[in-house]
Amino acid sequence: MKKSNRKDWFKLWARDIVTSLDWQKMSLQERGAYCSLLFQSWIEWPECSLPADEATLRVICNASGVRNFDVVLRRVLRKFEKENGRIYNKKLREQRDELVSALEVKHASAAKAGKASALSKANRSVNQMVDHNGGHKEVEVEREGEEESKNRPSDVFSEEEQMKLSRVVKILVPVWKEVKGANATI
Repeated sequence: MKKSNRKDWFKLWARDIVTSLDWQKMSLQERGAYCSLLFQSWIEWPECSLPADEATLRVICNASGVRNFDVVLRRVLRKFEKENGRIYNKKLREQRDELVSALEVKHASAAKAGKASALSKANRSVNQMVDHNGGHKEVEVEREGEEESKNRPSDVFSEEEQMKLSRVVKILVPVWKEVKGANATI
C-alpha cells in the first residue's frame, strides 16, 4: 500500500491496558515483547500479522540473548490468534479493518470530487472560450447524417482556442459518460 494510504499509528488506550488483568500479570519482558509484536504487526501492512516462527519473533523482540524467551513468548502469544502460519492480534486487526473501510470511503469521495472538479473546470474553460471578448461565438456542430454545418470551428475559433477546446472535450466526454452512463450521448 502506498505510504499516503497507510497509517503509522494505531489507537492504544492507556487506561484499558494498565487496568487490564492480563497486563498486570505480565512481567517486564512480556510487556516489552507484547508491545514489540503489536508495533511490528501494525507496520506489516495490510496483513497486520507476523510469521509464527519463534526465530523471527525473537528478532522482532530483540531477544537474542534472553534466557527463557520461549516461556515469555508462550505467555505473550495468548494475546494473538494464529492463521495460515502467521499470528495477529484480534483488536489490532479490527482497527486495521476500520481504517481500510475509512480509506475506501475517503478514496471514493475524492474520486467523485475529482470528477466534479474536472467537469466544472471544463465548463469554465468552454465558457471562457465562447465568451472571452464579451461576445458570443455561434458554432453549429455537425451531427451524424446531417449536412455539413455552415460554421466550422476553424471558422469561429482561433487555432489556440481549438486546441484548448479539444483538450476540454477529451476531459469532458469520459467524465460525462461516466456520470450519465456509458450510453450517454452528447
